[in-house]
Amino acid sequence: MPRFPVNTHRRASYKQSSFAVKWDGAYIEGVYRVSGLTRTTDVVAERGGTGGAVPTSSPGLTNYDPIVLERGRTHDDAFESWANQVYDRGRAEADAPTSLGDYEKDVVVELGNAAGQVVMAFRVYRAWTSSYTALSELDASESGLAVERLVLQHAGWERDRAVSEPSEPTFDDVEQSSAPVDGDETTGGPAFDPQLARDATRWRATPWVVDRWRVQDHDGDGSADAAGKH
Repeated sequence: MPRFPVNTHRRASYKQSSFAVKWDGAYIEGVYRVSGLTRTTDVVAERGGTGGAVPTSSPGLTNYDPIVLERGRTHDDAFESWANQVYDRGRAEADAPTSLGDYEKDVVVELGNAAGQVVMAFRVYRAWTSSYTALSELDASESGLAVERLVLQHAGWERDRAVSEPSEPTFDDVEQSSAPVDGDETTGGPAFDPQLARDATRWRATPWVVDRWRVQDHDGDGSADAAGKH
């Protein structure tokens, strides 16, 4: 099978730096690290009394490694709220520290290309927070980020086959969409492409600038503006 069946011109593998994470149907802001999605199957060795020096083997139990998410500390409480569904100190005295009905969530990890297109996605099932770091170590001699961290246990993951390789855009695509259209307020400027806007806003970068594809978020609100509107 070709490495890139749709974009046969492509040679380079996808980079690890373009990705997004979401749960409860919403993208989670600011996640800059996701540990690898790894599973390991135990090896069961078997040897009879007359079986010789080399045992036979077969697969045993399959285990999925925990997933670690990290982001810089802000006032967005998505990490904290989920962790509190597993254990909320404020509710512990009432003997109800865990929200049993919804402490598990399905998580989606999306991989993207340099154009901001989603190229593949993985679904993580029944995840819950086994460890939450509200604030990383502080050090007055360092200039790094204050970090918030979640460790997720889960019931396994699988690739979402509904997400397939997209056709990568070219500069020709930009030129074809750059002619003014009726009702375009940016006289002489490029037309606003709703599909490109959706591709940009789903990744929620702030400020998100996809200047090559004429979709920009100049006001920093996380949504794409029509090109040329400042």
